[in-house]
Amino acid sequence: MSRVKSLDGLFIRNLCADKISVNEMSQLRADRCMPLTLYLPYLHSDSRYHITFLNIRSLHKHIDSVRHDRSLLACDVDLFCETRTSSVDSSDRYHIDTFNSVFYHGISTRGCRSHYGLALYSKQPILMSKQPLTLVEDSSHGSAKCLLTVVAVHEKLLLTIACVYRPPNSNMSHFTTAMSHLLTEISTIKCDNASVQHHNVILGDFNLDLFDHSTETSMLEIFPGYIQLITGTSTDYGSAIDHVYTTLPAEVI
Repeated sequence: MSRVKSLDGLFIRNLCADKISVNEMSQLRADRCMPLTLYLPYLHSDSRYHITFLNIRSLHKHIDSVRHDRSLLACDVDLFCETRTSSVDSSDRYHIDTFNSVFYHGISTRGCRSHYGLALYSKQPILMSKQPLTLVEDSSHGSAKCLLTVVAVHEKLLLTIACVYRPPNSNMSHFTTAMSHLLTEISTIKCDNASVQHHNVILGDFNLDLFDHSTETSMLEIFPGYIQLITGTSTDYGSAIDHVYTTLPAEVI
């Protein structure tokens, strides 16, 4: 694994999708001289490692906005779902300076882009990335898709990061089975050095509202031993459908 200098904390955040059109964003930046995002000083701290998840709802439409987003550019790992990217797209189309990237495209049908797709951007070299779940294979039964990566936050902390997307109204029983498969995949990732802590972070768009008590109960059963970090709304509709589950000690988050 590549190493980075010692860091004393980890920051994880969830963002809801941008509802402003590409033309409107271009006008705000060019004609009105308005920055795309606020400057957030804590994102520029060298003592933290930052992971962001965003339901981007078409990376091929919003890539220019991403390239100008100071919050996203300040993060160490950016994870996007509903990218709607295609295998026929040019690799340069989604390039972002200082980031390495891996894409898992949705399956296009009848010449149309899939609504789905996942993307991983990392400032560190991506030495390991895989997609253990897709919307079409038996292990998920169309209930979820996921990507996995492993990062060395510093010389004493290794993180396995999983990004999950669950379509609305997918079968809950199948989703539970898919998450069990994901946890099995995560358990196979080991660190040979006993002096290095190894923890997991599972985050994404679950389309299950945490403000519904039954959801909270079900997810605790699906991810035993994990703590859930999201306490507020994550959408414009007052719901919390974007979750973060981790085995990290609370004092380092």
